[in-house]
Amino acid sequence: GTSNEDGVGIAWACCEELASKRAKTIFATHYVELLQLASIYPNIRNLHLAVDLQNDKVVFLYKVIKGKSEQSSYGLYAAERSGFPEDVLQRARELQKILKERADSRQVATKADTGTLENLFTLAQRLVDLRSSTKVDDQTMRKLMAQLKHKYFKNQSTPVTNA
Repeated sequence: GTSNEDGVGIAWACCEELASKRAKTIFATHYVELLQLASIYPNIRNLHLAVDLQNDKVVFLYKVIKGKSEQSSYGLYAAERSGFPEDVLQRARELQKILKERADSRQVATKADTGTLENLFTLAQRLVDLRSSTKVDDQTMRKLMAQLKHKYFKNQSTPVTNA
């Protein structure tokens, strides 16, 4: 199976790769950890689909809104509407609360890390821009980027992610 950490790590790395290429991409995910990417990379924006909660019902409005969703998940709502037994739903709510408390106690990126990552991204993007305006070959560019990445992570006092 794939752990949540594996999934977040893969999705995060894919987003970084797309951001570094300045690709115009819509990346749909349920990983709320990825919301932090918009504060690290200036070319990433968070969007969500609008919903209206009416009488404990979710009504999808088919409208794209800037920013993150106020509600992080509709999984339990979907399970309830699908007819899951109440004892299973109650246990799921208990587990959700425990997992959320654990996740809230971990911080994926500190404010200092975010600033450092923004600077690193800007520097990396300048290297890529330099590559396109000069005759630096692919192998040399990859080597420069690898050195930059190694130097950054070597000097990191805290990990960028717990994933």
